[in-house]
Amino acid sequence: MAVGGQREIADDVLFELAGSYETVNPDGANFSQIGYQIGAGAALKREFDPFVVSASANFGGYWLDHGRTHQTTSGTHLAGDEFHGQFVGGELRAYSVDVNGGVYVRRSFCGL
Repeated sequence: MAVGGQREIADDVLFELAGSYETVNPDGANFSQIGYQIGAGAALKREFDPFVVSASANFGGYWLDHGRTHQTTSGTHLAGDEFHGQFVGGELRAYSVDVNGGVYVRRSFCGL
């Protein structure tokens, strides 16, 4: 599930905010996993016709519990592990959109 919104906070200046929550639960013949990921992000955009300049940042975390069954000559064995982590990211972007003969061309430059 993800939700987000955008609001104009000044002339040609937009603020965006979004969040997401995801669950995973794959299951197979000899393994099982259950976990989740949660994240959020924000962006600030400024429009200079025909250009748009934006900056964004995001962050979040995840957790995954993993279990696996192994068959050996000595019997069945269960192995398990938990994965935990965090992430953070950001982007600076500039782009423009041109229309020529009904064809839209978008030039973009981004980096961090």
